[in-house]
This record gives sequence, structure tokens and C-alpha cells, in this order.
Amino acid sequence: MQHSTLSVIMPNYNHGKYIGEALNAILSQSYRPVEVIVIDDASTDNSVEIIQQFARKNSLVRFERNEKNMGVVKTSLKLLNMARGDYIYDAAADDKVLPGLFEKSMNLLERHPNAGLCSALSIRIDEESLNRGLLYSPIISKEEMFISPEMARSLLSKGGSWISGNTTIYKRDAFFKNGGYISELHSFSDAFIFMVMALKYGACYIPEPLACYRKMAGGYAASVMRDSSVRDEIYDYFEHLTKTDYNVVFPTAFIDNLRNEMNYNTKMSNVIYSKKKLFKNFFKLSFYKLYYSIKCKRSLSVVLRGIMLKIYNSDKISTSIKIKTRQ
Repeated sequence: MQHSTLSVIMPNYNHGKYIGEALNAILSQSYRPVEVIVIDDASTDNSVEIIQQFARKNSLVRFERNEKNMGVVKTSLKLLNMARGDYIYDAAADDKVLPGLFEKSMNLLERHPNAGLCSALSIRIDEESLNRGLLYSPIISKEEMFISPEMARSLLSKGGSWISGNTTIYKRDAFFKNGGYISELHSFSDAFIFMVMALKYGACYIPEPLACYRKMAGGYAASVMRDSSVRDEIYDYFEHLTKTDYNVVFPTAFIDNLRNEMNYNTKMSNVIYSKKKLFKNFFKLSFYKLYYSIKCKRSLSVVLRGIMLKIYNSDKISTSIKIKTRQ
């Protein structure tokens, strides 16, 4: 029996401080990908030297460099066109995978070959790689499972997306068939296509932290969300897509709630960026979150799950946050 193959792609721009850690974690996975392709997007730090060292030592690593900066979305699309695996893991140069991500995800995808992707839970880490608890994401099951397209629609309607992008392994052909990354969506481009694939083909899910997401005030996603004009551009284009090419895909309740969530994320990104000490003050940070949740008219169920996760991360209380949905 011929098994599916996995390609790892990684765009990089000025992440010399972290890319060595990211590549080491990928190359230490128990499941071996067929290739690890890295494109440096005209970095000005020591990234190229570090990547070249890995490429010399490990034949899996393929390295190219953009002559000029193209941005993360265009560089990722270039990488995808170079990849030859059946499935893709799109790695961020400043994040890192945890042991078992590739093996557990690929095994589950082999058992559910119709699924468009597989995702897991993620841990937040800071600029010094310190554990900051689970990244917010609805925990939809206590056990690994296949989510049918119908169930995916119900989950999105009730609690938003459960898909953590930095844990997601997706089917390459389905990705391109459904439009791939759309540059007008900026940092939302991966979340969008992953939701489309889950709604069309179903998705696999592993309720276990299998990657780390590095939360940085100067990161790409945070920088985009601080700019309200870019945020509005993203939502307006998303709304346009849901009325044209993807008009039968997304549930109405999810579309209605998304702008409120984007407004909230913009407000909180700006607060945290301007008042970095909030990270260390649970009560002040909680006050701002509650205030902007009310102001931005967020869904009550989303707010409550966020509070429960904050308690879990702060006090290490073993709590299950689960969305109920019709089977």
C-alpha cells in the first residue's frame, strides 16, 4: 500500500533568532517528510547563514532566496508550487512543532482520506520561548476524530473556527482546487482556505497540543490586526467572497460574528502593544478583554470559553471546554 507524502514549507523574513529552533523541531519529528523547503524573503539579519547550515547538513532541506521582499502570502504560494507532497505543513519560522505532530496527523488523515486537513491544539510561547498556556481555540472533542462537513458548519456557527493554523496539515490538491491563499485577505488568508476545506471535505482533529505559536507584538498577524483599515479591508473582501465564489460555503451566523471578532482583536492588539505590562497583570488584562468584548458585541459563548481557558492557563485547572453539536 502506497502511503501519502508530506512536504514542509517555510517562508522566512528576519527570524534568525528563531529559525534554527523551528528547523530542529521539524527535522526531529518521528514522521519524516519528503522535503523541507525554505525560502528566505530577502532577510537583513543572519537568517540565510543559519538556513544554509541546515541545508548543508540535511539533504531534506531545500533553500532558495527571494531577490527582493515579496511578503509572506506570495512567498508561501511560491513554496506551494515547488512542493511535491500530497499533504502540506506550512511552517512559520518563528513557531515550532512539538513531538508527534506529523505522525499523529498523517496517521489520522490516512484513516480519513476524504478529509481536507488535520489540526490540533497549540501552546502560546513568548519571545523567550516561555510557555504561556494554551492558545485560544474551541476544544470540540476529548478524543481525536473526523469532523464531517455538516458538523464543521454547525461548529463554525456556534463557536467560530477551532482550526489552529500552526498545527494544520492540509491536502495540497484540495488547497489549489479551492483557490489557495488569497492575498487580499492578508493574515486571514490561511484561516479562510482552511475553513473552506473543512466545510467542503470535513477535517480531522486532535485535542492535544502539538505545536507552539510564538505571540509577539511585532508579528505579522498582530501588526495586521492593529491596523483598522487593513482589518476592514480583510472583512470586506471576505464578505465579498461569501456572496460570490463561496456563497454556499459559510454559515450566516459565522459571517455575522466575524466582524465583531475582528474589531475585538484590533482593540486588544493595540492595547497589548501599547501596554505590554498587561501580559503580567491578569486582572487588568481581563478587564480590558471584558470591556472590549461588550463594546464589540462579541458572542457570549465565545467570551465565556475565553474566560474558562484563561482560568485553565492561570491556575492549571483541568477543565474541558467543549462545543455541543448535532452528530
